[in-house]
This record gives sequence, structure tokens and C-alpha cells, in this order.
Amino acid sequence: MLIELADFAPGDFNVIDLSTINQLPAFQFQWAAGQWGLDKTKGNILGNPPVIFGVQRKNVTNIDYTYSRLDEVNVVYVAGGNWRDLRKIVTRTATNILPGDTTWSTTKWGRRAVFRSTQDNASVDMDDKADETLYKLRPRTSFAFETNTSINTRYGRDWDWGDLVTVEHRGRDMNQKVLGVIVSVGSDGNVTIAPEMEEWYAD
Repeated sequence: MLIELADFAPGDFNVIDLSTINQLPAFQFQWAAGQWGLDKTKGNILGNPPVIFGVQRKNVTNIDYTYSRLDEVNVVYVAGGNWRDLRKIVTRTATNILPGDTTWSTTKWGRRAVFRSTQDNASVDMDDKADETLYKLRPRTSFAFETNTSINTRYGRDWDWGDLVTVEHRGRDMNQKVLGVIVSVGSDGNVTIAPEMEEWYAD
């Protein structure tokens, strides 16, 4: 169902706990056009107050940065209908969807290609199919850390699940989407808030 919804427009979803409202075990699936949260990245065009995390800002501790190319694909071949010599083949590379981006391997030694077919669905645009595959299988950066509450980075007020925020790390600004938040309470009563994030690209 999510794939069918995404064919019409990009979106995000959440499963909402309604037990506090109905006093009965109940959950509701909710769909949001675009994304679930707000764009609070540095320099966002919506004018939202930016939320910026970074060691230098002293609002994070125990930062864990991961850069993974495990599932990376940078070339996609998409085949259309018909057979043999009559079958159209489209080739798309990573530079087609993110020109100038250097996170993908672009040398012949780093070439990682996959094949996709649209033969079972003639209405699918072949370029779109290829770009979708490249986007899903791009290299990933992700962060996990514990937050130190500061004047502009208070959880539940300044940022929340689904928001887009900026993380400063090793001289780079990286826009991240908050995928989840782990809230822990220690035996001493101290609350630890640890967001889990993944790199986000504008569509």
C-alpha cells in the first residue's frame, strides 16, 4: 500500500497510539504528504528555526557516525518491453540524480551495477525506475548520539521524530532525518535522549 501511495507523491507515515485517548488498545495509521516532521535544517527556505547538533556546540555526547557503502549501486540498467533487439535499454548513473555529489564511486573500479525490468508494467517511466533504484541504494551516512539539552535543541519543543535537522561533524554540515528517538530514565532519575538519524536528500 505504501508503494502505491508513493506512486502519486512522496510521503511519510507513522503509527499512532490511541490508547491514551480511547482508553483501549488501538493504533491508527497516518500518512503525511512530503514528510512527517518539519524542515529545521540550517538555511531551510521555510524560515523554521534551525536545529543544529554538533560536538563544538556542546549539545551532543557519545556521537557515533557511520558511513556505509555496503548496498551502494551507482549504475542501473532498465529494460522495457519487447524482446531481444527490439527491447529498449536505459542506463542511468548516480550523477544523473545528484550532479556533483562525490559520495558515490565514479571510477570503473568502483562500478556497482544492477538490472531492473519494466516489462510487467509498461506505464512505468524507465528513467524514473532507474533513478528510484539509485536513490534507494545510495551510500548512507547516519548518526546516533545522546543529546545535551541546550536553549535551542530541546526534544519535543525544538525538534521531534520525523524532523530534518543539521549535524555538524568534522567540518561538514550534514542534513539528517530523525528516524527514531530512544528516551531512557536511569536509576538516578536522569533522562537520556538519543536520536537515531539518517542522511536526507531533497527530492
